[in-house]
Amino acid sequence: MPAFQGGRSAPSPPPISLIIHLPNGRALGLTRYGNPTHQAVVFHHGFGSSGLELPPDAALLARLELQILAPDRPGVGRSDVHRRLTFPSFADDVVAALDNLEITQ
Repeated sequence: MPAFQGGRSAPSPPPISLIIHLPNGRALGLTRYGNPTHQAVVFHHGFGSSGLELPPDAALLARLELQILAPDRPGVGRSDVHRRLTFPSFADDVVAALDNLEITQ
């Protein structure tokens, strides 16, 4: 349960920019929005944008007790290019990032 202050949940920290080093040596850029102790939701950005696309709404994330993890697709933002990119290979990248962040659910 979040700590409550004056009827409102404690504020979430500002977005945090992370670089995750993947098992194959590539880097995966990821932006974390919200409190790292809250339930994780993975957001995949669209074409022509990055994980920085989300407008931070710390109050909403705190109220919902969520954190959003927004990875940059390979070759976008802070993520290295992956020449043999497939949907399954990107899913593997995201799983590796979640493992690195010790997110199990």
